[in-house]
Amino acid sequence: MNAFISKKQQLREDLHHSRSRISISFDLWTSPNPYAILGVVAMWIDTTGMRRVTALGMRRIYGEHTGENLGSVVLELLEEYDISGDQIGYFMLDNASANDTAVEFILKDLCPWMKSKQRRHRRLRCLGHVINLCCQAFLMGRNCEKYLAKLEKHHQRGDYTKVEELWKKFGCLGRLHNLVRYIRLTPQRREEFATIIIGGDLSQFDGLELIQNNSTRWNSWFYSITRALNVRERLELFSARHVPGKGSVGIANFKLDGQHWFELEKIELALKDFYAATLLSEGKKTSLADWFSTLDCLLREISETKDHYHDIHTEDDNNFTWKYLQGCADAAWLKCVEYYNNQQLNWQNRFPEDTDLPPAYYAAQILDPYRKWGWFRQEWVLHGDEEKKRWFENAQLAVKHLWETEYKGRYPVEMLPPPARKERDPDPAFDRQREHKRIRIDAPVSTTDLYEQYISTDRLHNEEAGCNEAIAYWLSRYDSQRDLARFALDMFAISPMSDECERLFSSAKLTIVDRRGRLKADIIEACECLGPGMESPKLRGTAISRIPPGWFFTLQNTAKEWQAGYQGLTDRNWRRVERCKKREEIARKKLVVEPSSSVVEDDGENA
Repeated sequence: MNAFISKKQQLREDLHHSRSRISISFDLWTSPNPYAILGVVAMWIDTTGMRRVTALGMRRIYGEHTGENLGSVVLELLEEYDISGDQIGYFMLDNASANDTAVEFILKDLCPWMKSKQRRHRRLRCLGHVINLCCQAFLMGRNCEKYLAKLEKHHQRGDYTKVEELWKKFGCLGRLHNLVRYIRLTPQRREEFATIIIGGDLSQFDGLELIQNNSTRWNSWFYSITRALNVRERLELFSARHVPGKGSVGIANFKLDGQHWFELEKIELALKDFYAATLLSEGKKTSLADWFSTLDCLLREISETKDHYHDIHTEDDNNFTWKYLQGCADAAWLKCVEYYNNQQLNWQNRFPEDTDLPPAYYAAQILDPYRKWGWFRQEWVLHGDEEKKRWFENAQLAVKHLWETEYKGRYPVEMLPPPARKERDPDPAFDRQREHKRIRIDAPVSTTDLYEQYISTDRLHNEEAGCNEAIAYWLSRYDSQRDLARFALDMFAISPMSDECERLFSSAKLTIVDRRGRLKADIIEACECLGPGMESPKLRGTAISRIPPGWFFTLQNTAKEWQAGYQGLTDRNWRRVERCKKREEIARKKLVVEPSSSVVEDDGENA
């Protein structure tokens, strides 16, 4: 654990000297142990200008997963890293209602001077989850949450017959889900599917296995449908030739006909928009500046799809396929509009007293010197929509208010003291003139508002510029325009998605293998926070290189932690090792004997 403690100390120092506020992302995960573990990730910009995404910890959650319970664990971690209220930034989280309460709980403790409205504005929503919810609405209709809850309930009970019956209600999607599950359920069916085209030689199999959709994995339906369309011929042959075993109902109710395949092709085409939006939002080259434009683009694509299906259904009113697809597109459009317009309509259903949305969404985009207000003017003003013009005016007021209340005049530029005058002897007349010395006249202090000065200038033109270029722009002005630079860097430190927690959980799952099933939460935390998965290679600073070689073996050799964390493994292994040692000791005693004794015994036996 010494390496982990040393790493925490170094990270604490790095966070203290960060060039931006420290924004937080956290999420819950059920480990294979199973524990309820909360992963907490920090997003910030270090002194070198590098965006950092760092795992702060993985803590076990006891009891109910309420917002207060989650918030208390996050507060504990923030205190360990000495992150104060002045340093805390925004919270990028998924749409769980407990997260709203958790953010409120954390900020009440860390920032007691904040008003209720300011605390709510620090809570941002993961774009990936918003896209996924719109995608689920497209696939399952407006009541998708209710259907998913029913499916989960029967699945946990092990009532798979009821699960299959519920999936039948979803038409071609339900049939595909049940068919894929049926084939993947046993090794024999997998082999039968693999050899359906190539005969009995499995060595010639191209590896195109069927992909099962998963409710917790983004775009899993897109992957599943795409693979099914790629192996359509095999699926049709399997459905025609397969003979179910005894006790199996077979796949008579799962077969896909031509109409079903046609619907799947159209659904896959529509799902490409959601897939592209997800890819556009993830990765290290995106920031909160891409949040609004990506959601706007997705809404526009869904609207075009909806209008297209509506026009076709109007022409061919008797075709069930177009009616079904139109209903899917309508549900997705309503869900996307709900999130898009709620950003403008100020959450009036939940918080009627609010007059503006979290202005960070706007600020991140306009503080990009390559964008500024250009996108908003093009999309909201030039089209002549009066409602969107009001959105534009409200956005301008919201960003300016954020600048004036939280940044303006708060980060003064550190001025170096003037050099001390040298003592010199009295000079003859005109010596100063001969040496061309002049009295320096300081420039008058500018009274121009830095933010107003920034937005009044034209944006920079570079079509290839991204988040890193914008960060470099503001770092070059950090010493001369610190207030505005800090404003911008705080925004660019935030990722548009909370997917870093998911990466942390994926890595932890590989650590908790079957033989480490009794790993304690503190050992899991140390392994993941020390390992290469702590920071992605693009964002990794020099901190990782400071980890001593053999850190994992050092951790293993710490006796108390090793025995406590790996007890299930060591109870078996230590007994096995002790038995081996005893056998070796007995064998060594038999072999290593005195030569004289050996001769005497031999003579006695011969006699």
